[in-house]
Amino acid sequence: ILERNGALHGTAGTVVFRRFRNSTVVQGLPKRKKKQTPASQASAGEFGLASTAAAAIRLVLRSVFRNRHDGAMVNRFNSAVYQSILRSKTALRGARDLHDGDLSCLEGFEFNA
Repeated sequence: ILERNGALHGTAGTVVFRRFRNSTVVQGLPKRKKKQTPASQASAGEFGLASTAAAAIRLVLRSVFRNRHDGAMVNRFNSAVYQSILRSKTALRGARDLHDGDLSCLEGFEFNA
């Protein structure tokens, strides 16, 4: 669509013309997201739970490691908490949480590698 002020608006092939901050912007057409399977939804839910639990633990321990952690610590700690949840022997996939987890995955965790 060519607007009265000469600006383009809409799609043309694989691009989209739109207004952004008083300018016409050309952007790639957004890709359609694939639907997640129930199994991938369960995994994503458990990982989200692990990330939330890890953030809460880091918040409590913040005064202990005060800015002495390295930049990759957040990812390593999220992974350790997630592994703990995955190793649960009592709960089924999608219903596991840190309470059911194998906390030995967190033993010896280094906040500063």
